[in-house]
Amino acid sequence: METACNAMEDPALHYTRPVPREEIEARVGFYLGPCWAECARDGGACPPEAEVRAVLEELGAAVDEPRFDRIQRFAPRDPRWAPPGGLGALWPTFLTDKMVVYGRDLAELIAGAGGGAADVPYYVKFGDALGGAGHAFPFLAKARRNGAHAGGNEGSCRNPVLLKMLRFRHYHGLTAGGPGRPFAERRDAAVWRGSTTGPREAYVGGAGAGAGEGAREAPTHPRASLVTRMDEWELSGIVDVGVVRYVQGVPQRWGWKWPLMGRWLAAYKMVIQVEGNDVASGLKWALLSGSAVVMPLPKVDSWAMESTLVPWVHYIPVEDDFSDLVERTVWCIDHPATCETIARQGACHMAKFLDEDADEDVVHEVIARMAKVLAKYDAL
Repeated sequence: METACNAMEDPALHYTRPVPREEIEARVGFYLGPCWAECARDGGACPPEAEVRAVLEELGAAVDEPRFDRIQRFAPRDPRWAPPGGLGALWPTFLTDKMVVYGRDLAELIAGAGGGAADVPYYVKFGDALGGAGHAFPFLAKARRNGAHAGGNEGSCRNPVLLKMLRFRHYHGLTAGGPGRPFAERRDAAVWRGSTTGPREAYVGGAGAGAGEGAREAPTHPRASLVTRMDEWELSGIVDVGVVRYVQGVPQRWGWKWPLMGRWLAAYKMVIQVEGNDVASGLKWALLSGSAVVMPLPKVDSWAMESTLVPWVHYIPVEDDFSDLVERTVWCIDHPATCETIARQGACHMAKFLDEDADEDVVHEVIARMAKVLAKYDAL
């Protein structure tokens, strides 16, 4: 039996291969959430059918209109999700190119699950949009709010079931160890490059609070807090923060820096990660980079199970407003051995996601159980 991450002193951070069935089961339960996991169990309790169908009635015909901002019906065998037969069919006219990428990826996952899973129509919310159905409803998504940030819905059937969506973007090419540069040779600083995702109001404040119109409201979104304090980070000399793209109507007030490829980001002892529209997309790579991740407590979960990351074990925590960012950076510089251990333990968290066979088993089990749930409602 091959054992991964045994360099860690804490046995809880060790991963064995082949992965034990109980670990796979635990992950399946995490993605389904307590409510839908119970419903999928033989003899398990499900939300009343009338309640679930009431949600479907409320969604109405909109479930058949492919859009990123709403739940929609997804038929895996629909020919629109099949690989294109020629250049003319590459991007169907009724869909955006991004919708095609999501749809074909999901159709492939469901087909791989076998056992008739592809014969069931599913319900899915593509893209970065968060939020549940408002009431109990079985649907798939790539992200959901966790803990107190779920608005009291954590563990309820209002939360979506997580699935590994858009695999190429988030998981393709991930390897342990980063570029291989020894930690001691990395720069004594923290780095971030990214775009201005998140609510526009967090960057510019309330209405009428623009430049020259009085003090604007303090940012309430972590990414906005990081961006709008750029001058402060520059003065510190040990925090290198830069916007590479202004999006979602955010004004270009905080300068621009060139993007940095992975090997250049990993030249720093610390890599800052911060959620945008949902998860921090680069977190998976950063945890494997060999540099220590610095970030606020995750508020959103995806396939990477962000809420299971432990502060001071897998990453260096900072406040949501990054008010202690310089202090945490100095701490890492002053405690390089401990900082390096945190970097290695972050990589250990990601080890289970690099086991392609086990990960495929988890994906297929989640899909199979969702099919069982839908079958209990006659596939809605």
